Order: sequence, then structure tokens, then C-alpha cells
Amino acid sequence: MDHEGLPSRRATCASRDARLESWKEIAAYFARDVTTERRWEKREGLPVHRLHHSKLSSVYAYASELDAWRARRGKGRGAAEARLPRLAVLPLENLSRDPDQEYFADGMTEALLTQLSGLHGLRVISRTSVMPFKGRCTNIQEIAGCLGVEAVIVGTVTRSDSRIRITAQLATGARPRTCGHTPMNES
Repeated sequence: MDHEGLPSRRATCASRDARLESWKEIAAYFARDVTTERRWEKREGLPVHRLHHSKLSSVYAYASELDAWRARRGKGRGAAEARLPRLAVLPLENLSRDPDQEYFADGMTEALLTQLSGLHGLRVISRTSVMPFKGRCTNIQEIAGCLGVEAVIVGTVTRSDSRIRITAQLATGARPRTCGHTPMNES
């Protein structure tokens, strides 16, 4: 059972040879996000198969191969992996008076998320998991509890002429801490 009382993906796989048909199913099997699974494939040899179609490709994996990979990978790393801090990056708030700049704020959020996801020793929650919180005034501790994370990054973006101002705060425990306040010139 997972934290919401629903059967986990691992429990619903009737056979060890169950075929997981997408990145989302593979991520659910490990109870991680898709970004982590793709990073594991690239850096650590997660056994994922690809079907190449005329223009796109699809992925699949077998539960038995994933379990064997985890067993090989987990020797001596299991406890350390379980203690990695989990972080969520909430969508940056657009403080520009122009609502057409919303795409820019979303792009900056994605850039921040991508950079943090590349750090070793940190598990970053996927963008799709935090998007329901966009524009909602919700208690940070409540959001952290909903997402199962230890810390949340909140911030703002202001774009005016050739100036960009990004402010980010890392919220852990009871109070947010300012991590950066970086005025930049547009390039």
C-alpha cells in the first residue's frame, strides 16, 4: 500500500515478468518521478527497452529486470539512497504586469528544476507533480506534506525591458530562507 492507502504499482504487478509500458509506469514502480528514471537510464544503466516507430519511440521495461537492476545497484547504497533529501520547486510567480510573460516564468521554473535535478544527493519532484499548486496560496508545510518533500523552493520572476529579476526562497521547517536574489540582463 502507498501513502494514500492505494495498492502500490509493485503490488499490482501480478507477475515478475509484468511489462511496464511507459516512463510513468516505470516511475510509479519505483515510487519516483520520471526525471529520476531517465537519469538512472542515462547514468546508471536502468534496463529500459525502446520501440522505434517512424517518427517517435516508446519505452517499456520488465519488472523482473528492474528488480534485478535494483538489487545489483543497491548493494551498499540502499540506506544512503533512502536518506536523500526530497525537494519540490513550485512554479515561479510572474510579477510582471504583462500576463503574456507567464510563459517566461514557466520557462525559468523549468530551467531551475532541470539544474537542481542534475545534482547528486538530491531528489527533485517532477514539474507535473507541483503544477496543481500554481497560483494557489497554500501553506508551504501543507504543500511539502502533500508532496512528501523536506523542502520547497518558492520564488518570483519579474521581466521589464532588458532586466530580469528572479527571487527564490528555500522553505524548510517553519520559515522560508532567501537563497538568491539575482538581477540579470536579458541575453
